[in-house]
Amino acid sequence: MQFATVTYPSKDGAKFDFDYYMKTHIPLVCGLLGTSIEVCKGTSATPGDPPAFVCVARIKISGPEEFALAMAKHGAQIIRTFRTTRTLLP
Repeated sequence: MQFATVTYPSKDGAKFDFDYYMKTHIPLVCGLLGTSIEVCKGTSATPGDPPAFVCVARIKISGPEEFALAMAKHGAQIIRTFRTTRTLLP
């Protein structure tokens, strides 16, 4: 089994709407790519400190070539829908 991993590092002043991400963005990407995605919300090891990553997503892929073809076809739409309401990009 192979995965493409997308990380969203924490940055001062950046916003990340996890609710939108889970309810809108992830279902869209799953539908366009025809795959499943595992999403982990970041946590900090030290109380009070921000996590290193706000979110990490693992996209199940059949192989790098197939993933590259799917992203060539749908990547612009995926990024465009994510960018409309976020300041934090992978």
